[in-house]
Order: sequence, then C-alpha cells, then structure tokens
Amino acid sequence: MEKTVICGYVDHIIYQNAENGYTVMVVSDEKSEITVTGVFRGIDTGERVRIEGVIQEHPSYGEQLRMETCEVMAPDDRKSI
Repeated sequence: MEKTVICGYVDHIIYQNAENGYTVMVVSDEKSEITVTGVFRGIDTGERVRIEGVIQEHPSYGEQLRMETCEVMAPDDRKSI
C-alpha cells in the first residue's frame, strides 16, 4: 500500500476513546479535508499536524487515512497563532 502524507489542522474530533487514545478526527488544509484514524494521545482541535499513513476504504464511513506516524507542528499563519 502506498503511503500518504498530509499536513493540516485538526478541524474537529469525531470520536476519542479516553482509555486508549483511539481517535477519529477530520484534518483539513486549504484544499480539502480527510478523516484520520489512529491512536492520538493529547491531540486537540486546532492543532497543526503532519500525518503519514495509508488510505483505506471503510465499508460504512468511506475513505479514511489510517495514521502510522504523527507530528504536531507549530502554527504557520497569523490566524492560528
């Protein structure tokens, strides 16, 4: 499977398990948005992230990026700061 890298902001969190950190969230950039799944401990809405993973087709929820690595980055524009 081909790796995909996205950089953007956590737009909103759909689901987060407090015990194990499993999260379903939407990450958006200036062009698009994508649903991302994986274990994210301490991630919050508005954070800028760089995520590497694999695109998968969920039978009920459609296209999702399954996170393999995630880096929280500093904001890069005035609005975010």
